[in-house]
Amino acid sequence: MNIILPESVGDTIQVDGVCYELAGLTPDPATHVAGDVQAVFSTCEQCENPSSDGAGSMPAEEVSSITAEVSSIAGGSSAGSSTAVGNSSAQALSSAQDVSSAQAESSAQAESSAQAESSAQAESSAQAESSVVYPPVPGSATEIIGQFAYNPDLAEVVGRPAISYYTTSGGVGTVRYIRAEDAYGGTWGTPVPVASGFSGMMKIVDGFPAIAFVDNSYNAYYIRATDSLGTTWGSPVLVASTPGGRRIKIDGFEVVAGRPAILFVDHKTTGLLEGQASYIRADDALGAGWSDTPYVVTTTGDFASMAIVGGVPAVATHQQSQPIYYHHATDSLGSGWNSPALVGPISAYYLSLIEVQGRPAIANVASGKDVYYTRAGNGNGSVWPAGSSVIPGGLEGNNRPLEMVLVNGNPSVIYPATTTKFIRSLSATGSGSSATGSGSSATGSGSWGPIGTAWPFSGSAMTVSMIDCNGAPCVAIGASARIYYSRAADANGDTWL
Repeated sequence: MNIILPESVGDTIQVDGVCYELAGLTPDPATHVAGDVQAVFSTCEQCENPSSDGAGSMPAEEVSSITAEVSSIAGGSSAGSSTAVGNSSAQALSSAQDVSSAQAESSAQAESSAQAESSAQAESSAQAESSVVYPPVPGSATEIIGQFAYNPDLAEVVGRPAISYYTTSGGVGTVRYIRAEDAYGGTWGTPVPVASGFSGMMKIVDGFPAIAFVDNSYNAYYIRATDSLGTTWGSPVLVASTPGGRRIKIDGFEVVAGRPAILFVDHKTTGLLEGQASYIRADDALGAGWSDTPYVVTTTGDFASMAIVGGVPAVATHQQSQPIYYHHATDSLGSGWNSPALVGPISAYYLSLIEVQGRPAIANVASGKDVYYTRAGNGNGSVWPAGSSVIPGGLEGNNRPLEMVLVNGNPSVIYPATTTKFIRSLSATGSGSSATGSGSSATGSGSWGPIGTAWPFSGSAMTVSMIDCNGAPCVAIGASARIYYSRAADANGDTWL
């Protein structure tokens, strides 16, 4: 059934030639999340529109309500009914007009015309990027794990946010995994113990979640779930042994040319870190074997970040309080690497590398605790601008990890400052002054902003992880030995719940 939802109470719609009137919303949208609110229709008493076959209007007793699920609001596909799950505002009902037919139950009688209508509505929905109001999660941030939990990493697993992390007891770490019970992270399932060790990073590998981590002796390991939901997990596979007197940490995890690949840094345990960044790719698509000798990308890499840029693995590295360098592989497998390119003179700490409009881009925390952004002048990262630009708004960092991802197509940064901050570029390249849909004005240079507070508690966030999940940015936060989760209320992250 193809349904075009009206915008306000009293408006009418046509369904199979019959006129229906929007009677109201139930239950009260002020006290229920959007996914619970239904738009209720009754047959219109003011007019009688003939049916398509000329047989007259449908009797009122045959229809008490019409419903059609709107997946972009309710978060998933429900079979069967024709329910229009509404929002708590007329704006939400308006946005439902753009997307409802894509999820509405098809009938053989209307299938041909529905295809053309669905195509037009999908195009309109893509243009109205900020019109959807998303259901909130409880409070401003949900506490997921309550004690001795650290280093969360987010991924979307079969349409729901999921987190890898580790807990400690008596100095021994356990890698764990937890997945939300809904598409927005309002409720969460039971944590699953995965392996002994300290959590690193999580990706989807050949359809199943997988984690790169270090064991309690700081050797690099890889483990993959045995099902798509992460309910059960296989056995850990050794990736690389830690050199004597040093420790390994996982700084990058990607799927490279169909196989999992890991970037790790081994460093000293005392004094200057003197880190060495190495890259290794699995023997097969599942990560069952890791027989290659790790490729040493640089011997001066205390901190590192990896991304796929132009279909080729790439790495940004630096030593503590030293400039950033960019490394680009010579092929799509990462079997060889080009000479490093100097990114800029700014002394850096933590950094995050992603691809932005076909070029590498880096966000980093400088020694002065400002947050910087820079994007290469070409696709292979051999040329960089003379200086990085400070992201405006006083993110006043504290030398803790940050993460940059694309949110609604534009580079965006999450960062622990006095509170946990979020900021999104108003352009797709991270520069310039044109907004890309939200209409928000920048707070500093005209190219970034506004600044949002993703987690309001002061001074205790240690690690953050962000993804664009089901149309809005969501964040996992490690703070005070607990794991928290927060999600924006809109597609651009202008408002956080």
